Amino acid sequence: MSECYGEFIKLIRDQGKYFNPPSVELGEIISTSPLSIKTSDITLSKENLYISEHLLKDNIEVSFNGEVKVEGSAKNVTIDKKKVGFDKTLKSGDGVALIKISSSKFLVLCKVVKL
Repeated sequence: MSECYGEFIKLIRDQGKYFNPPSVELGEIISTSPLSIKTSDITLSKENLYISEHLLKDNIEVSFNGEVKVEGSAKNVTIDKKKVGFDKTLKSGDGVALIKISSSKFLVLCKVVKL
């Protein structure tokens, strides 16, 4: 009879895995080249990670056509397809939020800071 309860409990636990959303974990960037992130219990390498694109150094192409006011005077300005660089790369010591997406893969969602 106790074997029946054991199987029932295992079934409940197995089904519970499918309906519980993954929890967000915190990690710290240990190194950037090669990328290494330490969580509370493991150290992840780039092979284990997917990273949100906005955390990578990137250039975006922008266009602008409009009026710009500087110290009271207005001027029409047109900027056509210029590249603007943004450096939001992760650095050693940065905190990150991660979600486990498989047994060995994590998604780095964003950089986090402690207030």
